[in-house]
Amino acid sequence: MGVIIPEEIRFNADGLIPAIIQDVESGRVLMLAYMNREALARTLATGETWFYSRSRRELWHKGATSGHRQYIVNASYDCDADALLFQVRQVGVACHEGEFSCFHNPLPLQVSSPGSNRQGKKGRAEGKQADSGPDEQGWADLHGARQVVLYPATPGSQVEALPATAGLGTILAEVFRVIKERQATRPEGSYTSYLFDNGQDKILKKIGEEAGETIIASKNDSRREILYELADLYYHTLVLLAYHDLTPEQLAAELAARLPAVDPLSKKHQ
Repeated sequence: MGVIIPEEIRFNADGLIPAIIQDVESGRVLMLAYMNREALARTLATGETWFYSRSRRELWHKGATSGHRQYIVNASYDCDADALLFQVRQVGVACHEGEFSCFHNPLPLQVSSPGSNRQGKKGRAEGKQADSGPDEQGWADLHGARQVVLYPATPGSQVEALPATAGLGTILAEVFRVIKERQATRPEGSYTSYLFDNGQDKILKKIGEEAGETIIASKNDSRREILYELADLYYHTLVLLAYHDLTPEQLAAELAARLPAVDPLSKKHQ
């Protein structure tokens, strides 16, 4: 295929090398699979992940049947040249069990560690279910003082948590990941699924409502209400991005293009 594979890459005795797949937006590890030389060559040539199935003894193209493809953003190998890392933009879910990541089964730690109380004993098990229905107030708990709870691929499964001190960009990226996951899988009882099922008019209606409620919160000079309504507005605008197959990165690029100007707003905005 004319693809150059660095000579130092070390395949094992079976001609395979482990490949770690990581979501570029959230940083979450999605899966571990194996590549032989041909799978790696196809991966580098196409920009999508190809693997070698040790059980079937054949190549397989991730998402070829499910549509849950992985588009590569960055590729690297480790210091020993015997493991690969691919940062990807995941479409849908990575796991065949319907979870966003294959690593969704917790192992109980037997000892305490400096990071073990980040979520607490109850944090993962008792988080609110995301997108619990037509009431948008259940879409995410972004208002807690200690942590931001972001929700998994299927209702009832375990939650992921980010500290409230995480940067806005990190949190928006994770919220957008969940939105894209809901768009692909449409789980029953999901508010995000409800929005996508009802289409553009419903999404736009909600953006209008949340914008109006943000204005009212500001007129009421209520800092708490402003944050609450802006969080809702941000969420619904991210749903609109996903509806049009746009990404936060594209929005960031548009904003970055305006930075050189002292005042990025032209007269047409006034």
